[in-house]
Amino acid sequence: MEGIDRRSRSRERALSDLAWRRIVTLTLFVGFVWQLIPRPRVWTVRYLHKEDGLVFLTDFLSYGWTSCFHLYSGYTHLLPRLITAIGVSALPLEFFAVYVAIAAGVVKTLLALFSYHVLRRWEVVRWAALSASAVLLFAPIGSQEVLGNLTNLRWYMIVATVLVALARPPGPWSAVGLGVVMVLAVFSEPLTLVALPVLLYAGWKATRWSRLLPVTSIVLIVVNMTLVVRPSDRGEVLGAGYFVRHPGDAIDQLMIRGMAASEFGQNLSMLSMQVMGRGYALVGLAVVAVLIVMSWGRWAEPAVRLGWVFGALGLIALLATLTQTTAELISLDNWYAVGQPGRYSLAASLLVIPGIMLISSSIFVLGDWRRWLAVGLVVGLALAVAADFRGDATKAQGPTWPQSLAQAEAACHGGTAVARLEFSPQGAATDWASQVACSHLDR
Repeated sequence: MEGIDRRSRSRERALSDLAWRRIVTLTLFVGFVWQLIPRPRVWTVRYLHKEDGLVFLTDFLSYGWTSCFHLYSGYTHLLPRLITAIGVSALPLEFFAVYVAIAAGVVKTLLALFSYHVLRRWEVVRWAALSASAVLLFAPIGSQEVLGNLTNLRWYMIVATVLVALARPPGPWSAVGLGVVMVLAVFSEPLTLVALPVLLYAGWKATRWSRLLPVTSIVLIVVNMTLVVRPSDRGEVLGAGYFVRHPGDAIDQLMIRGMAASEFGQNLSMLSMQVMGRGYALVGLAVVAVLIVMSWGRWAEPAVRLGWVFGALGLIALLATLTQTTAELISLDNWYAVGQPGRYSLAASLLVIPGIMLISSSIFVLGDWRRWLAVGLVVGLALAVAADFRGDATKAQGPTWPQSLAQAEAACHGGTAVARLEFSPQGAATDWASQVACSHLDR
């Protein structure tokens, strides 16, 4: 172990601190640009996504800043609503879609930077910390339904909560800043409770004032779950007992949506499901087996331990997400079911892939054959990033945001008091459009 650690540190010393800062800055900048560039199927900055328009924008136009505390689907969406409120207050409405895409990219970039610093404080070597953190910007599934909108930032808030739980603030002011992050995360996504085991561990290990952050975070989660979150209006859901009664389906879901889809992305996974069906779960099991082999004898290394923590939390988040839907919607007997990342796979991939990268990146200093297993996993992820880069074509169904706004303004100029605003996609089972008073559009 000591020999491996010395080789890792010696490689880091080969580059100066300034060089590493430049590498980190360049990686994050490229990742931010990656969020905004056009995809072959759609350029997301031209469209306003589903709830971003129907819920967050429409509510703010109708109710103002108080809408930041409104419930939707049973819980608050504090961060998306705050971003919406700031953007609508500061900019003309015609720039709102571009603003949303940029704001979402900024949030993900800042979260990646935060992740890098948290991992470094756990003594993870720089290239492992950077590769794991960059996943938040380059994750294959991140180029699909979740790209360029505020609605799906909710899944990134689970990662933010885990990172706060793992953070080791150097002083009280840092703890205050992390507390603000925790407030935004907890009141944007109920599944932040996934981080409770890490928060409990952090509170147990902390001393004096440093115990305040994990304890406060636990209190926030409990308050949110007991006093704020309400049952959604989506009807009957599976509940936690379903997977206890159907352990085989639980394993298939974990291996296919959790492991295989994280490693190979949405499009390659759907293609594989057409050929293999539920047998695709064996691919997920193979990924787990490879990670075990790479970790064997290296359990004391920070990157390996954190990698497994991230992976386990990602799979827990996946099961928690699936309990809030119906068996028909998530049935793996339908090959296309795995192509539902915005609802069911993203939370897992944003934790599982960093876990894979932590374990893989840290093994490159070894001289034995296991480094080639790591190369295989990294190549698989690179292929997934390329396959999912084309984007989600459904996001381009309907008018662009400038077109939709122009249609509404034309109706208002025609004498109507209320105009229809359309958001993407149109032609879906849900009518993603709202009726907005013309007086609210004159901003």
